[in-house]
Amino acid sequence: MKKNIQKFAVVIILIIATIIYVAIPYKSKQLNSASQEDLDHYIVSKMEELRIPGMALGIVEGNEVFLKGYGYSSISASNEIITPKTPFLLGSTTKSITAMAIMQLYEEGLLDLDEKVVRYLPTFRFENQEESNKITIRHLLNQTSGIAGSAGGSDYLDGSGTREEFITELKDETLLVTPGSTYQYAEANYVILGEVISVVAGQSYEDYIKEKIFIPLNMKNSCTNQEDALKNGLAHGNITWFGYPVKTDLPYPKKYASASVVYSSVEDLTHYVSCYLSGGDYQNKEILSNKGIQEITRPAVELEHPEGYFYGMGWFVSNGFAIHDGRPTNYYSVILLNPENNKGIILLANANNRLIVAEYLMPIVFEIMDTLDGIDTRTSGIGYRQLYKILNALLAWIFIFCIGRIVSTLKNRTNKVKISNFIIDGVLLLVITGLLVYLLRAYGVSLSIAYLGQPDIVFCMVSYIVLLVSNIVMKIVYAVKSLR
Repeated sequence: MKKNIQKFAVVIILIIATIIYVAIPYKSKQLNSASQEDLDHYIVSKMEELRIPGMALGIVEGNEVFLKGYGYSSISASNEIITPKTPFLLGSTTKSITAMAIMQLYEEGLLDLDEKVVRYLPTFRFENQEESNKITIRHLLNQTSGIAGSAGGSDYLDGSGTREEFITELKDETLLVTPGSTYQYAEANYVILGEVISVVAGQSYEDYIKEKIFIPLNMKNSCTNQEDALKNGLAHGNITWFGYPVKTDLPYPKKYASASVVYSSVEDLTHYVSCYLSGGDYQNKEILSNKGIQEITRPAVELEHPEGYFYGMGWFVSNGFAIHDGRPTNYYSVILLNPENNKGIILLANANNRLIVAEYLMPIVFEIMDTLDGIDTRTSGIGYRQLYKILNALLAWIFIFCIGRIVSTLKNRTNKVKISNFIIDGVLLLVITGLLVYLLRAYGVSLSIAYLGQPDIVFCMVSYIVLLVSNIVMKIVYAVKSLR
């Protein structure tokens, strides 16, 4: 009886501690004006709230450019200060650069946007060759090729392989739908486009964008490989675990260069943004025609979610804005264009997880843009710290419950096993496993990729499954022994 009272007391104390932990508020800072002082205060406060070691901000307003680096390259290197020249990994923001390269080749008459991909890559095919032969360059650009988001695996843990090998391995993949019928975001679309550029231009994708985009735009700290980025002072990447950054180095294979592996600085990206805002020109040099810029940012295919958004060519488009972000596991990047008001914003960060941190970083550029346009804006919803408090508390309680079930099984191993004991573990196991499978299918990723994107949640869910299965197995073993 005394032991039961002690156990009950411990549980009550833990519940009270959890409530206090979750209830303590963290007030998120708002942007009051577009002055440099307020911008600095706002970005620093967001870094503190999101626990991000370093950020870089670039704002283009006509001929005026604001550049600033904040914080540090690493959580453990306070002498490595982020500057406007510090390179970050861009992730999927790379796609607009690849789209620009394709459009340049189109304007030179070297390829046709509505020509079939197999014309340029004769060995290109999926399992159903007849269907894959219908895929055009435009389908790849607009993400309407029918290629699944998981096609090719997108394995960022393996630094080996080439674009050619990646494309060859697609022969065993199945298209989701008929090409041209449905939007489906897929890395493979832009990996394939990178190889098209190589074939058509007669040089590697990496050399082409350096020669035709980086050099003309004076993007001195931009490159397509980690080695060069490190020489330029690459910010260290961090993956967020339970709301805290953990330094994480990943190989980021070169085969994904045209889809998500370009490195650049916020200073360089203001040159890139200026080119878009000026209709394709930069310092009296035509990088692309105004018509080409308009085509890239034209809303081509409507998205089911979020409502009111379209995909162009390497850009999401809505209400006169063009935006694309990159979520490469341990970095974050976003570019927001407002061509009508001749404004553009770039934000880079050296910490991320794809489902939570990124969702709190993107609203920052919209809040800054609204403030620049004189619109009173206030972000709403649950704050980052508060969300992670709730999430961490929930994850901890499920872990305690699973451990408690195992302890209970070990203590009562000599007693007769009841069917009800199996039901509790079995139901929880089915719920957690079903939720994990649903998330993997909903995002079209493998378990390893999901782990990279949101490691804390995936790690916990897999741990719960292991603990629950272990407990059920122990119960079965003890039940069999009791029958002897």
